[in-house]
Amino acid sequence: MRIIRAEDLADPIHVEDARIAGVLDLEGQRLSHPLILRNCYVEEEINLRRAEIPHVDLSGSHLWGLDAKQLRTRDDVDLRDVVTAGTEVSLIGARVDGCLLLSGARLSNVNGHTLVANGIEVAQDVYGLGLTSVGWFSLRAAHIKGELHLPGVRLFNPRRPALTADRLEVGGLNCNGLKATGGVSLMSASISGDAGFDGAKLADGLTAAGLVVGGAAHFKRGFTARGQVVLSNARIGTNLVFIDATLSCPVDVALAADSISVGRHADFTRLTAHGKLRLASGHIKGTLRFPDARLSNLGDDALDVQSATVDQHLSLQRCEVTGGVRLDSALVRGHVLLTDVRIGELSADVLVVERDFWCSGTAAGRVWARGLRVGQDAAFRGEFADEVALPDAHVGGRLTFTKATMTKVGLDGARATTLRFRPAKAIDELDLTDATVGSFEDDPETWPEKVWLRGFTYDLLEHDHAPVKHRVGWLHRHPEGYTPGLYDTLAAAYKRAGRLNFTRKVNIAKQWDRRAEFGPFGRAWNWLLYLVVGYGYRPMLAGAWLLALLGAGTAVYANTTPTATAPVVEAFNPFVYALDVMLPIVDLGQQKAWVVQGPAQWCSWALIAAGWVLTTAVVAGLTNALKRD
Repeated sequence: MRIIRAEDLADPIHVEDARIAGVLDLEGQRLSHPLILRNCYVEEEINLRRAEIPHVDLSGSHLWGLDAKQLRTRDDVDLRDVVTAGTEVSLIGARVDGCLLLSGARLSNVNGHTLVANGIEVAQDVYGLGLTSVGWFSLRAAHIKGELHLPGVRLFNPRRPALTADRLEVGGLNCNGLKATGGVSLMSASISGDAGFDGAKLADGLTAAGLVVGGAAHFKRGFTARGQVVLSNARIGTNLVFIDATLSCPVDVALAADSISVGRHADFTRLTAHGKLRLASGHIKGTLRFPDARLSNLGDDALDVQSATVDQHLSLQRCEVTGGVRLDSALVRGHVLLTDVRIGELSADVLVVERDFWCSGTAAGRVWARGLRVGQDAAFRGEFADEVALPDAHVGGRLTFTKATMTKVGLDGARATTLRFRPAKAIDELDLTDATVGSFEDDPETWPEKVWLRGFTYDLLEHDHAPVKHRVGWLHRHPEGYTPGLYDTLAAAYKRAGRLNFTRKVNIAKQWDRRAEFGPFGRAWNWLLYLVVGYGYRPMLAGAWLLALLGAGTAVYANTTPTATAPVVEAFNPFVYALDVMLPIVDLGQQKAWVVQGPAQWCSWALIAAGWVLTTAVVAGLTNALKRD
């Protein structure tokens, strides 16, 4: 290789396959011809500070450093296949009216920057296909009107930044296949088009808080990140895609995307994540999807979407979550589909779903959704190892529990048009305190041991084939004991359905069960009212008793010889005499005209007592003198 001294070079400079000895110092100079040093070995740093050169071509050269701060070119800066060792290439504040070509370059500066191009302005594209950097590669505040192409780039700077592009402004970003050991930072970067990280391998995560992408942001086809991926306050114009990606930051936040805004869809299909995914307070203007995803974060939430807004659907179909799913205070304007999922716990306090909410699969822990608001239907189906609690939930359509297993269901204060409770098997406890539904459907085969019913109101018992006796037994499962309102609600539902006979039976059962509140005399009186008039709901019983007593009295009096009380009296009639004795107040003349003795007299006293008791019970029942509450 021939040797050329740097001080011997003059415009035009065009050297190939040579060794350049000495310092090539062109600081502040204006060249009329391109600077070309191809495949050269340059022993000293090249100084191009504030120089104006039409075109710079250092491709294939070994450089001991390049200082090109505030360089101005009318065409490209070609650094393809450049090799550096222990020195930096500086393009701070440079302005390149063509392209910056870095493909195949091998830059090494273990203790500092390999390339520092902070504030550079490139009128066209930056190409870095196959670039290798061992050290700090910096494009902070760079302005690239075209695209930044870094496919297949290898960056290595352990425990330090490997790539810094904070406040970068670029037309498009292609980092597909990039491999980085060391931090990658794109904080507050602005990308007019798409940003691609397909197949990228980031050993120390990605920090891109405040990132703005006009098009789509792709992290798919084998994208892997160890450490945090930070997209907090990012703005994605169209789609955010993490298909077939892997995120790993165990026992910490693997994806921090708080307050993110996505113009269309956020797709996490087949994502594998170790650590928390946090999209709290984000706004997804399309769908938020996690089909076939595998999320894990032991001891904490694996997915946190609290206070987020999703303009279409939220879907976790066939998703496996080891840890919790948190949807508190989120707003979903379409469906929430947690179908065929396996999750740890679900928290959905004050979640608002304008259409349907479906939850099916298995849950190892509690499902808690206080104040859940669902515009249409809500359904729970599957195996829930713990409690499903929806206190104060409001469901505009049907709320159903079918083919589901759980230990307890809490619906205290809930509201729904229809409640269908037909689990796969009986549960321990169902809390319907102060719940209100239009129609209620259940299955006697799966009635819980405890059913809290105080304040539970329903207009209709739908498809109810349970006998009244069994339905009253359902009321007996209320742990608080005798509660009058429970009977009134059941009777009213039967009455609205036109089942008046069932209504009477419930009201009779209500008065019968009141006995627990009475002392001995009260219980006796209650028993008597039941036998005589069915608490006023069976007045025909009084007629039956009357006929029976009249028959007995008539038989007794027909076999006795009465004594007249006056010389002239009307003829003795055993039937009329029995009726006159039995009916208080009413005077038929027979009792005054005739006197019976012996056993007949005892019969008269019994009929008089029975008559008073029977009359009092009839009046009490028919005039509602008996308090039925």
